[in-house]
Amino acid sequence: ISDSLETLSQGGDSTAKAAIASAEQIVDGRTLHESLASQGRFPPVFVSLVRAGEQSGKLDQFLDRFVACLEARIEFSRSMKRALMYPAFVALLAAALFLLFSLKVLPLILEPLQDAGAALPPEATWLMDFGQSFSEHWQLALLIAAAAAALVTAFLRSSAGRKTVAVASRWVPGLRFVTEHAREDLFLTTTGLLLESGLSAGTSMDVLIQLFEDDPPQRRRLSRAAAAIAAGQG
Repeated sequence: ISDSLETLSQGGDSTAKAAIASAEQIVDGRTLHESLASQGRFPPVFVSLVRAGEQSGKLDQFLDRFVACLEARIEFSRSMKRALMYPAFVALLAAALFLLFSLKVLPLILEPLQDAGAALPPEATWLMDFGQSFSEHWQLALLIAAAAAALVTAFLRSSAGRKTVAVASRWVPGLRFVTEHAREDLFLTTTGLLLESGLSAGTSMDVLIQLFEDDPPQRRRLSRAAAAIAAGQG
């Protein structure tokens, strides 16, 4: 294992350096999951699955399970992008039509009336002022929009963002349809692997809790189940 980690360390990035540090700790007698956990670079669920694999003698199967978990996340991300593509297009089209109306169409209709001394509704005046202001500061508006998009993207990639999406996927009909099957498949296959490995119920629950660390509802259910097992229930 230490030779394998030293081979992986040839990448040269921070994770590769963590791999070589882990190899050195394994040579000193620490287990693989302990050495990986000490680096602070690897996800808790990965460390937990490595621990379960070491204890059960089925490390390769648990690593395959982690790969399947990553693939499920990638596929979920792709499904989310496909699901949001049409609403995003509609929103952009609506914004473009709104700007066209406020910049071109509305002035053609209302300016002659305004020049004639007619009283214009406050809403119409506001729309004309908005269009005029946007035409004068469109660079700033685009910069703000780009910054907002970057902030939303960064949030969705964070732990809080993933938890928000997980909660929304249980209540929003479209998201629930996209994610329910993948979430159920991940839970059932991982639970089956844990039961097959012969690990204790408490250790198995620890792995499942960390596997669903970004899914607060599922994590709460698993934590209640773990507390029941610790209290002596089957």
